[in-house]
Amino acid sequence: LKVIIKSDVQGSLEAISGALLKLSTNEVKINIIGLGIGGITETDASLALASNAIILGFNVRADVSAKKIIEMERLDLRYYSVIYDLIDEVKSAMTGLLSPEYKQNIIGLAEVRNTFKSPKFGLIAGCMVINGVIKKNNPVRLLRDNIVVYEGELESLRRFKEDVNEIRNGMECGIGIKNFNDIKIGDNIEVFEVKEYFLKDPRFKIIITISEVIVSKDLSYAQVFVSFLETNEKLNVKKLLTLLNKASGYIRKILCKKLKLRIIPNIIFYHDDSLIKGISSNNTLQQVKSIFHAKKAGYIGTLDPLASGMLPVCFGESTKFSCYLNNSDKKYNVVAKLGEKTSTFDSDGIIIKKRDISFTHIELDKTLKELTGFINQIPSMYSAIKHNGVPLYKYARQGLNIPRNIRQIKIYKLTLVSQKNNLIELNVHCSKGTYIRTLIDDLGEKLGCGAHVISLRRTQVGLLSYSKLVTIPYLKELSNKKNINQLDNLLMPVDTPVCFLPKVYLSYKESFNFKLGKKISFKSYIKNSLVRVLEKEKKIFLGLGEIYTEEILIPYRLISMSNS
Repeated sequence: LKVIIKSDVQGSLEAISGALLKLSTNEVKINIIGLGIGGITETDASLALASNAIILGFNVRADVSAKKIIEMERLDLRYYSVIYDLIDEVKSAMTGLLSPEYKQNIIGLAEVRNTFKSPKFGLIAGCMVINGVIKKNNPVRLLRDNIVVYEGELESLRRFKEDVNEIRNGMECGIGIKNFNDIKIGDNIEVFEVKEYFLKDPRFKIIITISEVIVSKDLSYAQVFVSFLETNEKLNVKKLLTLLNKASGYIRKILCKKLKLRIIPNIIFYHDDSLIKGISSNNTLQQVKSIFHAKKAGYIGTLDPLASGMLPVCFGESTKFSCYLNNSDKKYNVVAKLGEKTSTFDSDGIIIKKRDISFTHIELDKTLKELTGFINQIPSMYSAIKHNGVPLYKYARQGLNIPRNIRQIKIYKLTLVSQKNNLIELNVHCSKGTYIRTLIDDLGEKLGCGAHVISLRRTQVGLLSYSKLVTIPYLKELSNKKNINQLDNLLMPVDTPVCFLPKVYLSYKESFNFKLGKKISFKSYIKNSLVRVLEKEKKIFLGLGEIYTEEILIPYRLISMSNS
């Protein structure tokens, strides 16, 4: 693993290089090919490009010429302000067990052109924004000769005499930094945001995520669906799949040892592009609708782009009964990061508050119990709930805050799966209308440290089992092979959304009259309930009926006669 290290002072440089060299093993060695004090220069970037090395910057920044090379060649540059973070990440990279990376994206840069004193805010820097955008609520660093002098937050941001939330490239502004007055003409003020990404192992260049495994009934083979994250435009999916399939023998051997099994199915890898970040529930619906050539289709329960898992899709006449499934309970697996509160309650938002994690296991257990049962929630502004016909998230993106009604939901079960360092994993069984992001935000506030969702997977909707899940790539594969029978076999009965209702059977004559909308004299132990009505002889689902105490079956919602 080749690295180039640049630091602000000699002491830090020696400590970092010494610690990294001690991490070398027989399998992976740390090779420091360059190190020095001061900002990252064009020479450093050129050396990294020629040797395929990672650039590690400790309290320093890249100059303009170095940035051009780094961005053009997409070099791996990482900034740090804590030595232990740098060492831990390099250690993780060597083992290939990389935890999520909290990448600091620089979103704006302002140059200090003048300074003056304010009675209210102390020293104010008269600045020109020379790159990106300066946002008031984001953390900042003061740079002097490309070396970090101070890191903190803005106290004031003004355009002329007006307080503003952001200033864009090419505009002048006045900036006050909280608890810091040593600002000089020529300094740069850097604004950044912290986002969480999944890291890749530097030896493999990408991270491979398994999204689904389908094993044949005779256990002879397994279809493994994978996605490639944190990649660039040059990604050759076919080549990567070929490499994976060539390595399947070795992978099976490792699995045998890990799982202590004598036989492992033959493994075939397929690309799953359904996990690309940003895919919407509607996008998924349109793809599935096209595969099945359905004229009418709808999905049940919108999933956030960050979320994955179960998205039931109804076709044709089944859409008439989808509301019953939408109103049913749901189950989720969620991973949250503690210590940070974000604007959207998930990792897509900006960090608005950081706090120490100091709760005990007893306090955690007590809080989980408090959040179980009937609780009140205020939905996030970043939700699909509509106000005057417009989704709330569109208002939120404009910086508007719309009053939302408190809604009562029920958490049937809230189970702790694991909690390690600043990550916590939970299984949630909840009622319709529950916002998991809001639940996690409430959990963080009750624990006094804040929290936000970094991973969310829906595992059950109503009585639909997780084992019924299929991926879009699998459907596309069957469609491309024109394997109509296998596609049809995946379709569930039209009355699946109401499978929880009791069944009643009618004779052929009764069925004929029922389909015409006529009331049927019917004796049953069932009273005051909706029922599924089927023709007795052919077991054909006709629709829903109502049975009252008068022992009469009344048509409630019928299947179209042309489809019966």
